[in-house]
Amino acid sequence: YGQVILSSGGRLFQPTQVGAPGENARLMKDENDRRSIRLDDGSDQQNPSPVPFINSTTKTLRAGDSALGMTGIITFRHDNYTLVSTKPVEFVSTNPRPVNPPEVGGNVKVASFNVLNLFNGDGSGVGFPTSRGADSRVEFDRQFAKIVNAIHQMDADIVGLMEIENDGYESASALQQLVDALNEQADNRSGHYRIVEPSDSVGTDEIKVAMIYRPAKLAIAGQPAVITAGPLKHRRPALAASFSFEDRESQTLPDTFTVVVNHFKSKGCRGSFDENEDQNDGQGCWNPARAEAAKAIIAAVATSRTGVDDPDVLVIGDLNAYSNEDPVQEFVRNGYHDLLTEIHGSDVYTYIYRGQAGVLDHALATSSLRSKVNDAEVWYINADEPRLLDYNTEYNPKGLYDESPFRSSDHDPVLVGLNLGS
Repeated sequence: YGQVILSSGGRLFQPTQVGAPGENARLMKDENDRRSIRLDDGSDQQNPSPVPFINSTTKTLRAGDSALGMTGIITFRHDNYTLVSTKPVEFVSTNPRPVNPPEVGGNVKVASFNVLNLFNGDGSGVGFPTSRGADSRVEFDRQFAKIVNAIHQMDADIVGLMEIENDGYESASALQQLVDALNEQADNRSGHYRIVEPSDSVGTDEIKVAMIYRPAKLAIAGQPAVITAGPLKHRRPALAASFSFEDRESQTLPDTFTVVVNHFKSKGCRGSFDENEDQNDGQGCWNPARAEAAKAIIAAVATSRTGVDDPDVLVIGDLNAYSNEDPVQEFVRNGYHDLLTEIHGSDVYTYIYRGQAGVLDHALATSSLRSKVNDAEVWYINADEPRLLDYNTEYNPKGLYDESPFRSSDHDPVLVGLNLGS
């Protein structure tokens, strides 16, 4: 409807990203509400074209940019205070696009990426619309191109994936087609990817977690394991895989480590009951279920579920919990290090909901692995970008789509650089 959320005093952060749940979160939510106002183009037209406020050169308006010299009428409409502009608004690009992924160093790079319901129909170019994701072959091709380009540019040795279609590992599966496309772009420098394929089922949900890796760089150690304890049993199980690394050219010692990919239950309240209902503490619905899932992961890691008895463990993925919420703090209480918060403080984010930023996509390292972490960074290509730049053809105006990684998903990817064998 031609609206943009504006805030005074800097970016809005999720209350439980920067502080504890409960009264503190309620007070900060109230402060965020008072600091924000909606800018409106003055029209009730849905999906206006041309899109107001979008820069005609960069074809975007990113969260974190600045608005100057506003003139308009303040009103109250659609349950929000709104500034209806009567003169053009000057925007300044104070949060420019990061064209290249951040450097994280180390000799092994691990990435985490929510690919926003990547469903490929029946795998032969038809079968659309699917239950999630693209409604047509055209939309799928647009979505697929952006995701492939994003992962290719990240150049990670291991990639944990969330929200990819749970349709197996055969040639027509969404995961195998993604790997095939990545390998078509691979060169001698980057190498080819292979799927981490467990022997057990990864659950009955329509979406699953997955992991791909470069066999030229790493070897599977032990046996990949599906973690199904607690609430993970009926939802989206986690996937754990151990790897061995040895770089003879640099004379590093052989080293092993384990990566666990997760996607916890969302904050949505559908079907919630009892303690899993919203407690008005800033953590949303299903918080106890997510905390129990965290406990299940910790217990599985402690019993060396992959058969590799090594304390170096990296837990990655979309936990659907911000940094100070119970699920993340469960890991911290058990000796895990919240890498993004430790390295960047509270002003870090991977997701924006209703104008408020926070970390849903985490990288958590055991104490022994923490000493081998060179860096952990977010590649800010998605959360700050308008939704109208994604693959959708029904609502998005023509001329704004391109195959760049920007708005390839609604979550930003996370990158971790490890110094192994040191």
